[in-house]
Amino acid sequence: MLIDVATLTGSVYRAVGPDYAGLFSRHETLVTQLLAAAEAAGEPAWHLPLDDVHFERIQPSAADVINGGIPGAGASIGAAFIGSFVDESQVWAHFDIASVDFMEEARPTVPEGYSAWGVRMLDEYLRRHHMPNP
Repeated sequence: MLIDVATLTGSVYRAVGPDYAGLFSRHETLVTQLLAAAEAAGEPAWHLPLDDVHFERIQPSAADVINGGIPGAGASIGAAFIGSFVDESQVWAHFDIASVDFMEEARPTVPEGYSAWGVRMLDEYLRRHHMPNP
């Protein structure tokens, strides 16, 4: 399994606002598990589309892949760019946290400033799905 967390695009802020990270994946079971862990950890995410059309939009005629400047669904295009380096059979998820990486105001589990978004969510996910039960 591979999970990446990146402040990738400003487009994710326009898609989900300052309260969610964008979650992209080809693997629905992993999406369900990560969304539940994110909610429980107080770091909610929203599942955004990542379809063949997004991968097709980054296929140029003279290079391996286009890394930007494509109009449209910018957060999904950014996720497709990262996903183009991940084998389709690899269980993978991408979190775009550009919308939640910095908090203007403190929240119950996050101080004002840089949020370290994803640390609590990944801890929750690993405890739920990859740690032996006592």
